[in-house]
This record gives sequence, structure tokens and C-alpha cells, in this order.
Amino acid sequence: MPVKKHAIKALKVDIRRAKENASSRKAMKAAIKVVTSTKAKDNKKASAKVQSLIDKAVKNGVIHKNKAARLNSRLAKTANSQK
Repeated sequence: MPVKKHAIKALKVDIRRAKENASSRKAMKAAIKVVTSTKAKDNKKASAKVQSLIDKAVKNGVIHKNKAARLNSRLAKTANSQK
């Protein structure tokens, strides 16, 4: 455990950010799973929403931009194959 006051505050911030990142990651993974598993009519709209979630995760520093590009590519590939 940290001893100094600034280290204690930094730990609190780190814990809060970790929770936010985890919830963002969880929401993104759940949305990807829904889009890839279903054969819905509105798959293009759903995949667009998921791509938006992925892009927001990159902007907030939750995932790396190359991972986002890979996920978007796979998502587009599955959306186009389910026509």
C-alpha cells in the first residue's frame, strides 16, 4: 500500500479508471458477440454501432488502435459474409 498522500490519491484514481476501462471493454465485447452470433436483418446498423464503440475505446485509451483495426476488419468481414 502507498504511504505518501499523492500515492494514495493516485491509487484511487487508478482503481476508478480500471473500473471504467473494464466496463467499456465488457460492453464492447458483448456488442461484438451479439453482432457476430446473430443473423439479423439490421446487421449493417448493428455493426456500425459496434465499430463506434470500438473507436470510442481507442479514443479513451482502453484498447490499442491496431487491435481496433483488427476487430473492425473482422466485424466487417462477418457482416458482409452474412448477407
